[in-house]
Amino acid sequence: MPDGASPKKTKMTAIRLPVSVIDKIDRLFGKGNRSRFIYEAIEKELKRRKRLLFIEEDANLISDDMKDSIEYVNEMRKFDVERFELLYNANDQKSGQGEVHE
Repeated sequence: MPDGASPKKTKMTAIRLPVSVIDKIDRLFGKGNRSRFIYEAIEKELKRRKRLLFIEEDANLISDDMKDSIEYVNEMRKFDVERFELLYNANDQKSGQGEVHE
């Protein structure tokens, strides 16, 4: 259970998990640590979803007109490539590379 959690602050709940998942948990963390592992995994996921909700709803960081994330990422990559090429070419000109010296 969580650090500092007393038995009074916890509640038993039954959940169904595939046997294969339970076996994986037991192999990695031991049978005596199932509850702690499940608790930590749930807490981590709750925090992740809370952050996503903030990003999507409260902060308006994701615009409605963003058609899909793949298109957005590809546009950002294209921008990065163009920016890199500009910086690389400017650096070459500044350092005199590309010129033939005899």
